[in-house]
Amino acid sequence: MHKLKYAAYGISFTALAVIALLSPSQVRAAELIDRSLEISNPVVSATSTYNFTFTLPDTTQVGSISFLFCTQPLDAIPCSAPSNIDTSNATLTQQSGETGFVIGQQSTNMILITRIPAPTSSEQVQYVFNNIINPSTTLNFFIRISTFQTNNGSGAYTDFGAVATATTTGVSVRTQVPPILDFCTGLIITGDCSTASGYFIQFGNFSSLNTANATSMMEVGTNASSGIVITVNGTTMTAGNYVINNLANQTPNTIGTSQFGLNLRANTNPVVGNDPIGGSVVLAADYDVPNQYQFNNGDIIAYSSGPTDLAKLTASYIVNISKSQTVGIYDTTLTYICTASF
Repeated sequence: MHKLKYAAYGISFTALAVIALLSPSQVRAAELIDRSLEISNPVVSATSTYNFTFTLPDTTQVGSISFLFCTQPLDAIPCSAPSNIDTSNATLTQQSGETGFVIGQQSTNMILITRIPAPTSSEQVQYVFNNIINPSTTLNFFIRISTFQTNNGSGAYTDFGAVATATTTGVSVRTQVPPILDFCTGLIITGDCSTASGYFIQFGNFSSLNTANATSMMEVGTNASSGIVITVNGTTMTAGNYVINNLANQTPNTIGTSQFGLNLRANTNPVVGNDPIGGSVVLAADYDVPNQYQFNNGDIIAYSSGPTDLAKLTASYIVNISKSQTVGIYDTTLTYICTASF
């Protein structure tokens, strides 16, 4: 049974003008399966043995595997080493499943094991390292595991996964990475979700002679094995009983016609929006065509089939009115909902 995790943010539109919203390859690598880590001695600053097990998801060639010790699990976030972790003198004492590896490179927070590149079996593997010095403070930390087709860790990784552990006062710890879903919306997101700002779009006075347009942004990242789905929810712009027609199907921008719609692409008519950046999120077909706009309550606008690094999406909105549009202050509130399946 999949566990669902939800995140939703709203954006309000208003107007004399309107709209509103927001707040907070390369092909995606496969996910390493059934990852676990057991530490022989989790006491801070102790010298310990780290026993990694995981299952390779396919038969892709592997020539090297890296183990990177960080304070955060997602590979889209720069790695900060746990305080005083030291893997520079670690030794590889045991291996099974895929074998023939030796330590090729290592630093204070990284170990790279290497061999002559060879195809793998979809099987569980085990690698045991001795002589690793634990962090000097009690904290949770993560080891990012990446496989490479090359024998020196160069190029894009093939498979990726992370395991979580902690330094304690002497209790042996065996654990896995917890479910993670990062999702936010905002008018502007310059970095991660902590930088999201703004939720209200003011269009000013509408005119039948030109198109009102605006953008908002959203950012999403997850380790959910079955991926995420993002929907847009709300109504078209209204002023009491008066309505600006929503675009029920993909429709081009047409000045002088009652229209409200959006897409998630960079457009030239009008010039507005940006294409997605980062991650492995796929845009729904109805919102993935430049210069074609649509809006229906509850529509899926984007999704992923598995884990994704942080992806940044830009929603582009257009509003047109006809000469006969009734005078009023038109507004709406849109809510974006992201559901993850773990």
